[in-house]
Formats: sequence, C-alpha cells, structure tokens
Amino acid sequence: MAPSYIGNFHVIVNELYSPGVMVTNIHVALGTITGILAIYIILRMKFDLPQKFTVKRVKRLMRTTFTLWWLTFIFGLSFYLIYYVL
Repeated sequence: MAPSYIGNFHVIVNELYSPGVMVTNIHVALGTITGILAIYIILRMKFDLPQKFTVKRVKRLMRTTFTLWWLTFIFGLSFYLIYYVL
C-alpha cells in the first residue's frame, strides 16, 4: 500500500478535503500506529526488553491495538467502497 500512497501523493495533496482522500489519510495514520504497536507487542513477548521500554499494563495495550486494528479495517473497507463501489 505504501508505494501506491506515495505514488499518488500529488493527488492527495491536491484533493486534501475530499471524502476519499480523508478516509485514505485516516486509514494510513491508523494503520501505521497499529503496526508500530503490534511490532512493539511482539518484541516485548519475544525478547526481554530493557526496563525503560516496557509497558506495565500489556493487556490494555493489546486491547488498544486490537481496537485500532478494527478502526483501520473499517476505514479500509470505507476506502474500498468509496473508490471501487460508489
């Protein structure tokens, strides 16, 4: 997805406030945050991270990541509906 987003960045800048571009930007932002959190959770479970990088309430972090994943999925589905169905 990143190459397509970067390749069409000129369209995104020109039509910044159209519904399709706003849904795309939200989808990209949520997906990036969710991916970073998921990688952190995996690293925390696989390796013994230094104390300054650990989060005490991992279950809350996992629930947050899961919720963000669902939001990313919903915006991805909205993206599909806007560009390919409507």
